Amino acid sequence: MNSTTVLSLNIYSGSLASVVNRIEKNIVQDRPAYICAANVHMSVLAQEDEEFRKVVNDAELIVPDGRPLFWMLRFLGNPDSHQIRGGDLFNAVCELANNSSIRLGFYGGANNGVLDDLTVNLTKLYPKANLVYSYSPPFRELGQAELEAIRKGIGESGVDVLFVGIGCPKQEIWMAENSPKISCTMIGVGAVFDFVAGTKSHAPIFIQKIGLEWLFRLCSEPRRLWRRYLVGNSKFIYYAMRWLTVRN
Repeated sequence: MNSTTVLSLNIYSGSLASVVNRIEKNIVQDRPAYICAANVHMSVLAQEDEEFRKVVNDAELIVPDGRPLFWMLRFLGNPDSHQIRGGDLFNAVCELANNSSIRLGFYGGANNGVLDDLTVNLTKLYPKANLVYSYSPPFRELGQAELEAIRKGIGESGVDVLFVGIGCPKQEIWMAENSPKISCTMIGVGAVFDFVAGTKSHAPIFIQKIGLEWLFRLCSEPRRLWRRYLVGNSKFIYYAMRWLTVRN
């Protein structure tokens, strides 16, 4: 599938529909895989950490979740590229499940209450979707026995697509480590669980389109996100300018 190197990541330059088609093929072939939704934060981490960069590039697909990555794809000669936000991919797969026998699972969320609200809201939006697995892990390193129990639970549920929402870079590392041991397609979705559950608010569409969703989130959670956005965004601009200069 078409991809273009942006900084150090191989970003997919196709459509949302083509990503969903690939997921369907994985399910039919019973082939484990994981998909990363890349944004500025992930790009900076991958630029600074070679091991994490490999984790992300080993994914089957890296979709451009962040608006700046979409802009860079267009700048680099991909006029038909699309921004594929994690939330849009989440909804597209849920819509697919609503019209098929695909089974969905959820791993992550701040607590079980988030996953409970997520399930309630999804059932209203996609009443025919088959939701077979839901687990919110504790905020600590899991022991080997716990990991084995989680893998067993996921496997026994028969889940086809597992959404993983434990934050970057933790979720990408978790998917890479567990993908060979769990026969499903995993998709890292970050804070999407909170948005669907209603515990966090989406930025208005016009703010998303002008690339200022980060500012909306910063204003919503300044204590938690100030370093990620103010420092991280500055680093991204520096790395992008340096990379484009060297590339040309």
